[in-house]
Amino acid sequence: MVKSLLQRGDFFMGILSAFGWEVGTIGGADLVRFGLAAVSGVLVLSAARWVYGRLPAGWLCDFDESPWEMHLPGLRGQGQMGMKVVLWVLMSVRFLGGMLDSGVIEILKTVICICAIVISLCDADYMIVPDQFVAVIGGCAVALALVENAGGEMLYGALWGGGIMVLTSAIGLISGKGGAIGFGDVKLMAVCGAVAGERVFVLYVLMAVSSGVYFTLMVAAGKVKYGECQPLGPWICGAMLLCL
Repeated sequence: MVKSLLQRGDFFMGILSAFGWEVGTIGGADLVRFGLAAVSGVLVLSAARWVYGRLPAGWLCDFDESPWEMHLPGLRGQGQMGMKVVLWVLMSVRFLGGMLDSGVIEILKTVICICAIVISLCDADYMIVPDQFVAVIGGCAVALALVENAGGEMLYGALWGGGIMVLTSAIGLISGKGGAIGFGDVKLMAVCGAVAGERVFVLYVLMAVSSGVYFTLMVAAGKVKYGECQPLGPWICGAMLLCL
């Protein structure tokens, strides 16, 4: 049984290697590392959930809307267990690849992770991407670029991230299917692209494929109507966590 688990671990580490993480043979130290990553994922997810539950109601509606009773903290995040599990897995994978970063870089990336999770929960509950957290991610992206001397990569990712979403929305308009993407998603993709840098196209493909497969299955199962608006923020943020 132990041998089987180690073999599965080798397979998993091979997947991590595809994302550019240096890994070796699974051993006791690696299992400890897995455990620490899992615990770190839980802690960050819990911190994000705590922040989300205390957001002002005005942050959860558009500028032309007024807060309503469903924005009460006690009613937030209901029925999101599946998303929380997925976010926890993504956070654990992210810490597997980044726990050895220097202090400042790790702090900035952790803040980005918390903001990404909060945005995912907001979008899933209220179809809104709070600009406040988008701005924080953008600020962290700039700080990371300064620390890592990667300003060009940041600008490259931001321009392509936002641009490709505008192009996708334009294609939807030209095809007569309406604007498929909201401006909030465009801004979110731009800052996530700034974080991803040269991996911006990997970010886009991960987001497009995962969300496309999920929504197709939901439509086929009759749980989502064709053409019905669905939150895209969780998929953008999830893809960014893998590219972080």
